[in-house]
Amino acid sequence: MVHLHSSRRGARHRLRGHPRRPGARHAGGDRRGRRPGAPPTGGGGRHRRCRVRLHLVRHGLSAVDRSVPAHAWELDPAGYDAVWALRESGRIPDGAAWFTSPEPKAVQTAQLLTDAEVAVVEGLREHRRESTTWHDDFPDVVRRAFDDPARPAAPGWEPLARCRERVTTAVTGILAAHTDVPVVLVGHGTAWTVLVAELSGEPPDLARWESLAMPDLLSVEPLR
Repeated sequence: MVHLHSSRRGARHRLRGHPRRPGARHAGGDRRGRRPGAPPTGGGGRHRRCRVRLHLVRHGLSAVDRSVPAHAWELDPAGYDAVWALRESGRIPDGAAWFTSPEPKAVQTAQLLTDAEVAVVEGLREHRRESTTWHDDFPDVVRRAFDDPARPAAPGWEPLARCRERVTTAVTGILAAHTDVPVVLVGHGTAWTVLVAELSGEPPDLARWESLAMPDLLSVEPLR
């Protein structure tokens, strides 16, 4: 069973430059004095324990740059508040293991969401779209990718079936290695849509894909 939680309200913090909260510490420990090697904690807002194992975060607002492929885009500072709102919402559990796609906008979203250590996993990349060609009909092109996942929907695009296999393999490995804590993955809308379809055995939900906010949260009930 999959639940979608949208986050669009503002937060109290505004950051510029490197997206790290002032005073936050890096891998050596957090502001609560967590010792190195202790289980990583969740975000900086209200903490909660949660029985849901897998939490899929879509990255915050992208800084669109048509001169480079989408995988090189960074997080738009205009979207920092929405990421902070998700951090402070209490919906991301304490004590989670954190992982992120290597794409800049995902890494920067993860940096805003937690003071915990975050592992970068190559397999969590978004559906690869290497071309810089701008598609005014982008949702229609993505729909073509879902309709015929074995073929590239546009020049330079990865076949969606390959993305689904790559992301599923990465997430299966992460879950197998972290059986006793919640897992938070920071990544991308199309990748999470095909992953949820794989985990649920249902067709990809394109209406949900189109409705995802930046950022957004999909929480997946424990898998059998």
